Amino acid sequence: ITSIRRELALLSKKRDLQRKQRKESGIYKVALAGYTNAGKSSLLNAITGSEVLSYDKLFATLDSTTRQLVLPEGREVTLTDTVGFIQKLPTTLVEAFKSTLDEINGADLILHVVDSSDPNADRQIDTVNMVLEQIGAEEIGRVEVFNKKDLLLPEQYEAMTIRYPNAVFTSTVTREGINDLVSRIGLVASSQEEILELLIPYSRGDMVSYAHQRCTILNEEYKDTGTLLMVRAGAQAVAKLKAFSCVAE
Repeated sequence: ITSIRRELALLSKKRDLQRKQRKESGIYKVALAGYTNAGKSSLLNAITGSEVLSYDKLFATLDSTTRQLVLPEGREVTLTDTVGFIQKLPTTLVEAFKSTLDEINGADLILHVVDSSDPNADRQIDTVNMVLEQIGAEEIGRVEVFNKKDLLLPEQYEAMTIRYPNAVFTSTVTREGINDLVSRIGLVASSQEEILELLIPYSRGDMVSYAHQRCTILNEEYKDTGTLLMVRAGAQAVAKLKAFSCVAE
């Protein structure tokens, strides 16, 4: 316990700086949350093609690992792996883990990862939901991801799809459902965005690049005075680009 607290304390300042940089960038942020050993790190590997520590060990993920993902429509998002939840977390660790849980609070979307093969899955779901409520993250958009589908019997899978009709079922072993999950992330992100028409002067090529990286480009034309863009943008990107809006006051 002492070594875990020491490591978390050393990582706290690093995470705070990284969170600030991601917030300022306006990039859409996705956090993976779930009970310990639900397979969050393996899922992050499968989605992004990165190599993140992933094995069956309590608190294997202490530092909140963040990776970038380019959605099919070309827009970048970040995915952050967070510490696994457990029931009755020791009080000596609650404050230490608060910094890692802040990654969840700062997200635009939470992927609630569940080990679908665990006989205690329902209880673990309740535990995670309780923690999310305790840290004030209950209003953040959420997608339930039932991982380890390859370990389910057909009748178990059928029963779960009836009970959780809006969940995405995945397997990091067979990669089943991974593309569906990426599509769901894009769908949810788009539903939280606004459509803007922008006229960006040619002298501000940096903002055109920003729009391409942080938004979905719906149309692009080149006018006498600058680049005319029709984009779908999240709240932070809107705040940064609104000065170039064709309807800006």
